[in-house]
Amino acid sequence: MGSRLITIATVMQPLDAHVLKGKLEAEGIQAFLADENIVSLNFLYANAVGGVKVQVDEADADEALRIISQWDPQLELAQSPQTEDPPCSKCGSKEVTRERNFLALALQILTLGFALGGKPKWKCAKCGTLTTDSK
Repeated sequence: MGSRLITIATVMQPLDAHVLKGKLEAEGIQAFLADENIVSLNFLYANAVGGVKVQVDEADADEALRIISQWDPQLELAQSPQTEDPPCSKCGSKEVTRERNFLALALQILTLGFALGGKPKWKCAKCGTLTTDSK
């Protein structure tokens, strides 16, 4: 197994994700599903977590995209999977990680019944800059 898993497709139904996973595994590519359990337990959370993600090893991403796009051309796929986090907008460092505020997400779900959207936040390990700019 390689260094990272790359999300190649996102679907709202766990059954659709299992079909995609099965197709990839039939072609010899090991696939994984992320956020399947939370969507299965409560389908209303599918939008909050971004649906069920079909993930493959970074080295297999291009081949997996090719297989799925030939099999189901109408499926919206990640055409160019992002393999690196964006560089810091202040110092240019590539030591950037995505920050997630799970407490805020949980409070929104508990009080509103759904999560509000928001821009992803990135934190630089070198200079500590926290930014919502993903470029």
